[in-house]
Amino acid sequence: MSIPISNPWDRPGEEVVEPSHGASPDVIAEFLLDDEANTGERLTPMHVARFAKNRGADPAAVVHAMRHARAGARDQGAHVERDAVRAITRFPSPIIGTAGLGAPVHDKAGWAQVRAEGLVPKSARLCPHLLWFMDRMSGVVFPIKKPCESWWCEETCSGEKAQVILDHAARSFSEFATIYYAMVADSDANTVARIRQRRHQRGGETLWVRRFDGTVHVFSTKDLPGRTPPERFSALLPVEARAVLQRQALLLPGPVARRWSRGWNITDPASGPGSGSTSAALGGGARDVIDEAWELALAEVEERYGVDPTTDFTPDQIETIWLPIVRAAIARVKAQRWATSGD
Repeated sequence: MSIPISNPWDRPGEEVVEPSHGASPDVIAEFLLDDEANTGERLTPMHVARFAKNRGADPAAVVHAMRHARAGARDQGAHVERDAVRAITRFPSPIIGTAGLGAPVHDKAGWAQVRAEGLVPKSARLCPHLLWFMDRMSGVVFPIKKPCESWWCEETCSGEKAQVILDHAARSFSEFATIYYAMVADSDANTVARIRQRRHQRGGETLWVRRFDGTVHVFSTKDLPGRTPPERFSALLPVEARAVLQRQALLLPGPVARRWSRGWNITDPASGPGSGSTSAALGGGARDVIDEAWELALAEVEERYGVDPTTDFTPDQIETIWLPIVRAAIARVKAQRWATSGD
């Protein structure tokens, strides 16, 4: 009695010819592996053994032949992918220039395309980014420059963000003999969840970097293959993994998010000062926005109280009257500009 392995109608236009009775274990193994490739489902050892027995073959020999073939396919695939990774290291593309592994790499043509096609999100607030504060004693408003910390900041912040990752990777990767790497071209909302789940099951540490085109690059201290992407990881030397991180995952522009696992996690440098006991935060904004809001707030106080709040208000009045008026004026100006910007 024949045991159906897969539905012949799943292979349109292809006639499925099963091995005859007495076929060699290698022939049976090849057929079963081909069936796995067509169905996308891996056969269990029990199914393999039953099929082999019905063909008069030694089940153990068929299982061994399939394992040997699978191992050869993995070795061949890893060899090809590893050669490609080493080619990146040895023969960098022209945009790499002479940059060492410790420095971020900028693709000038890529930045030009970002500017020409308007790819920077309108919500991005790029350097110079100003945070505004009010002195609670005098009522005077003053700015503090703050890094925008955006991956879209060509001049400073994108490179600084990449540099932090490269520096930490240089230390973390070197502690292991092998770093496993995978790239998912069309990631979905569950890609990083699958990576996290596999890491929890098998241990190790991971770093993933997502780029604006949806590509996710994964670096791990454990091999984390699966039936769904990422399906296979390549074993790299630490220096090779750093090269891929620098020249593919973190090539600027492109990265939009990254996540270290807990054991590898780092705390990014402080982004800037906050509000102290003698100052009240007003939020970020361009200077012309604050200037317009300041004039509106002064006019409102003049109309309601007939005074200059910066000279006539007490600290308590600054806190309870002047500060709320200024904050409300800033919010109105921002809302008006947002409404007229077409967003």
